[in-house]
Amino acid sequence: MSSMAGHLMNRKIEPRVGQIDASILDSELLNMLKEQLWKGFKYFRPDIKDKYESELVLILKLALFKLTVWDHSTTYGAKLQSLKFMDARSAVSNQPITKSQKLGYGLLVVGGSYLWQKLDDHITNATYAAEDPRGYERLRQFTDSLSTLWSVSTLANFVLFLYSGKYSTLILRILRIRLGATTRKVSRSVNFEFQNRQLVWNAFTEFLLFILPLLNLAKIKRTVLKYIFRADASKPQTGELSFLPEKTCAICYKEDEGNAVNKEVTSPYKADCGHVYCYVCIKSKLLENEGEGWTCLRCGQLIRSIEPYIDIDPKAVVVKDLQPDEDGNITDEKKANSDVKDAQKQNNPDKEPSHEPSESEDEGEGDDEDEDDDDDDDDNQQSGFVVEDF
Repeated sequence: MSSMAGHLMNRKIEPRVGQIDASILDSELLNMLKEQLWKGFKYFRPDIKDKYESELVLILKLALFKLTVWDHSTTYGAKLQSLKFMDARSAVSNQPITKSQKLGYGLLVVGGSYLWQKLDDHITNATYAAEDPRGYERLRQFTDSLSTLWSVSTLANFVLFLYSGKYSTLILRILRIRLGATTRKVSRSVNFEFQNRQLVWNAFTEFLLFILPLLNLAKIKRTVLKYIFRADASKPQTGELSFLPEKTCAICYKEDEGNAVNKEVTSPYKADCGHVYCYVCIKSKLLENEGEGWTCLRCGQLIRSIEPYIDIDPKAVVVKDLQPDEDGNITDEKKANSDVKDAQKQNNPDKEPSHEPSESEDEGEGDDEDEDDDDDDDDNQQSGFVVEDF
């Protein structure tokens, strides 16, 4: 036992982690390329992808094999780990692999996986389509046995790899190819900078997901804007929608993304800054701001209160003198005289009115005019006024 422990302590340890990482990186690269290839066939002849998927993957693997192992005796993942394929049969430690080993690697890794996939698909389809599937069932059992044997051999090779650090895969062991460092000085220290950064960002993200629902972002935004506007109080304030005409509701215009069609003010209410908005629009904004006020879109001032908007032109106001009737009700004087004349015509339809007044009538009219002048003050006290808006 002591001699075995001494042997384990004195033997050279190969970088197993780097070899495993290289294999994982190669698999990730192949998956990324396949995803990009399938996206290319998503809208252009998708039937080609469904019908020739195995052949397309074969072409992709052949291209990777030519650009990596055949040209540079390494894979992309191994190159990132500063590793390279070495000939384990040679006595020289850094002997590159031969062309026969490269060719064998391509046949087993690229061609072997393609042939096995096609054989499995053929047996599966033929088993359901054949009239006598017993022959295909025996072939299926044989392929299942081979698959089980390969899995057990791969597991045994992985255990040996963990012990010796050679031949990370069973194919490399069959071809006597090992992964060795390209330089003599290989840093074995592990850099945790990326992992620490990921941990910090994950913790920060979880903290934000917890704290954001508790914050009133709208209130924070309003507070910041309030201080900004207070700092710029000396400058002339203009809102972002100051160019709109007065008949257009700025809130409706903004919420409809700049469409001014059918955005006229309805139920107009005037803000304390003097601009007019729809009642529903301005009231909802004030309620959302919870009594802190809302910034006017036209002038940039803070709105805290509103009142009904009344649009009356003083030039269109006409004052009429009204006279009380017999019952004490105030009526229009002209209308009352017109009603009296109509009543007289109805009572005396055959009598024509005299157009030449007599002297007595003239004197009576003069007396009536004097009496009217004397009673002007009394009439003014009993008269009322009405305002009509045209």
